Amino acid sequence: MKSTVAKFSRHLSVIALANGHGGRHLGCEHSIKALQASKILNSDRIPLHWREIIPETISGRQSQQLDGVIANSKNLCSAIQKACNEGIGIGEKEELLVFGGDHSCAIGTWSGVASSIRPYGDLGLIWIDAHLDSHTPETSPTGNLHGQPVSHLLGHGNLHLKTIGDKLPKLKPQNLVFVGIRSYEPAEKEFLQKLGVKIFYDDEILNRGISDVMTEAIDR
Repeated sequence: MKSTVAKFSRHLSVIALANGHGGRHLGCEHSIKALQASKILNSDRIPLHWREIIPETISGRQSQQLDGVIANSKNLCSAIQKACNEGIGIGEKEELLVFGGDHSCAIGTWSGVASSIRPYGDLGLIWIDAHLDSHTPETSPTGNLHGQPVSHLLGHGNLHLKTIGDKLPKLKPQNLVFVGIRSYEPAEKEFLQKLGVKIFYDDEILNRGISDVMTEAIDR
């Protein structure tokens, strides 16, 4: 039986961060090893190159969460800036793919991209997730940084995190769209509504269809 899985036409250059500091529970930092062992990613249909794997910088858990996330985010940001400066993710032959553990890795990821492309324009981002990840340090009920990446990318929160890459906010509210949201706290929704960020909730996707929603998200 002939496979219907298409081959990727462009090479994927991977930067991976084995991070778990942003969450309360252990485990996310092991995700990169699991991905490397995956038969899917090792398929000859995916022209994938592991460019750089960044280990967690600081051992330890909750008491060192902030220091760990700052260190990891800076390292990831630097790796992405270097890749972008080499034309990876910008040219026609090679895409940049970033793998992380917990979702605090989004701070370093998009700080690296935004600061690299700033001379050419602003970053636009479609955030596809069940969660908003938009707490600030003041509103977070747990203090876990995996629930705060968006607020820092928008220029709110911890000074060391929101100025990674450069001192400017990495995202403007009008350039951010959420798709698929179904689980959040009221404080997150209020924060984003005040900024005018567009949110497509899961029920709207069910009613309209994902194609229609994504077309509107891209056109914003």
